[in-house]
Amino acid sequence: MLVPEFYERFQCKAGACQHSCCRGWEIDIDEETADRYLRMPGERGQMLRSHIENEDGIWHFSLTPEGDCPFLQADGLCKLIHTVGEDILCIICREHPRFYKQVQGQEIAGVGLSCEKSVELLLAEEGPLLFCQAYAEQAGGPEPDRFAFAALLDKLGIAHTSELCHWQACLDTDYIAFVLETLAMTEPIE
Repeated sequence: MLVPEFYERFQCKAGACQHSCCRGWEIDIDEETADRYLRMPGERGQMLRSHIENEDGIWHFSLTPEGDCPFLQADGLCKLIHTVGEDILCIICREHPRFYKQVQGQEIAGVGLSCEKSVELLLAEEGPLLFCQAYAEQAGGPEPDRFAFAALLDKLGIAHTSELCHWQACLDTDYIAFVLETLAMTEPIE
């Protein structure tokens, strides 16, 4: 699995996050986890079932009137993790903002830029963004090869030009207008 070099340093900021993914977003529950919640016995199961609902065949947590996950505590931490542990989480809560994609038979993973910790890690990188094979160092082997975006495209068999692989900040008004127009098509979050 190929990842940005900082991928393995990602760790949720939890209560220190100013833009929690547990606020303002509908949190879908995968079918396997929803089934587990529906079958869970006792008070824990009853508590979970009282905070989930199904709309058009898709299970999700019922948000509070403020738009928060019902398990988001005042300290910004998850009540489910605090009281039960991470094993109770649905896939999106366990994996967000990580993503996985198959390209040309190669798995690529990353962290989405909707997460402030992801952005902090990206902006902290000195020099060009490098990629490597995930968890290579943990296997006890040699230091993993690190390579730039152009080499990543080469590994994936994707044709590219040097212009595609080179970006430089630009204060040109046409470029800024293009960026603002593009951002206007996205979902604003604060």
